[in-house]
Amino acid sequence: MSSEKEIHILFTPRFVGERFDDHGIPLSILSELSILEDITLLIAKDLYLKGNVDRKRVLKNFDQGITFELKSIEKGSVIPTIVLVCAMNGLFPVENSVFFKDAGNKLISTIEKASLGLDISNEIPRSAMAQFSKFGKGLRQDEFIEFDQNLPHKAKFDLRTRINLVSAAGESEFSANTKIRGFVSEMNKAKKTFNIESISGAIYTLSYSEDQKQEVHEAFSEYENKSKILVEGTGKVDSSGKLISIEEVDKLTLLDDLDVQFRLDELSLLKDGWLEGNGISPSDDGLSWISESFDKYFHPNLDLPYIYPTPDGNIQAEWEMKNWSVTLDVQLNNKIGYYHAFETISSKEIERDINLSTESGWSELNILLGSLDFE
Repeated sequence: MSSEKEIHILFTPRFVGERFDDHGIPLSILSELSILEDITLLIAKDLYLKGNVDRKRVLKNFDQGITFELKSIEKGSVIPTIVLVCAMNGLFPVENSVFFKDAGNKLISTIEKASLGLDISNEIPRSAMAQFSKFGKGLRQDEFIEFDQNLPHKAKFDLRTRINLVSAAGESEFSANTKIRGFVSEMNKAKKTFNIESISGAIYTLSYSEDQKQEVHEAFSEYENKSKILVEGTGKVDSSGKLISIEEVDKLTLLDDLDVQFRLDELSLLKDGWLEGNGISPSDDGLSWISESFDKYFHPNLDLPYIYPTPDGNIQAEWEMKNWSVTLDVQLNNKIGYYHAFETISSKEIERDINLSTESGWSELNILLGSLDFE
């Protein structure tokens, strides 16, 4: 076997979503690309056996001389290039390399069919499809990956595609990056576990590390005062996205009493008729948008508001000031906020319609609030 190598491009996945607009990929997502190697190997073995019906198993050194590499991420892009590197046997690449090349094509075509809701039960081995329970867990609701820009539908891999692939493998659960806000209702120091009571009332038992002990203890000791905590980690969810369990805790954060995301999660539990039979519940999409926008654009040095639902299915934010009474009525459907500030001593008023769908709109809100005197 010579030292020469053949390089074959397998995948050029394009990441689509606001997080990737600055041409960067979070390391947590980039690390998931290694799972594509495992999936491709399983498909390659399956193709080999289908082409060699006289054999019951693949050769012992089936993948000898075959490696996968992340070759490059093009400048000004979010398209990593994953290549198959094949050792040469004389003038030709090692014998089994063709199965890996075909496996890459098969994987992409299966993703395209899964994205269209087509039958994929006989496309690739169930063991390969099951691996998608671990791939894509870092993608958010509005993000996806295009595996082949030349295909009619670009082999779009999103949450629905992932569910279709995992379900075809006979799996009912898959891994997902998870955030859950709630209260620590129980702590077991001997087992290093704690119970988090979610906003909806569901209770999950989690393990904590020595580094996380202080946050758990502090939240538990203040349980009667409803001390809020955010748990971030890896969980198991079903095909509807419902959280079943949390497998690993990556980060614990004690939250402010007026934490905006916590309050909006509470409002998501409202049902139509919440106000003496007449109130309209805020939409899930609207609450998700305002939650993400507050987290991304609201200046961290400003005081957090009290947030209330309005009878028409929108929300109102209120700030306590030294001499000012401030409200922001947010229309969730068109993302417009009506800002009203009233100075209690001079009766001065400031009114604005603010477009909260833009970063500049949030900057305007931050400037308006920052110019007033808080208590």
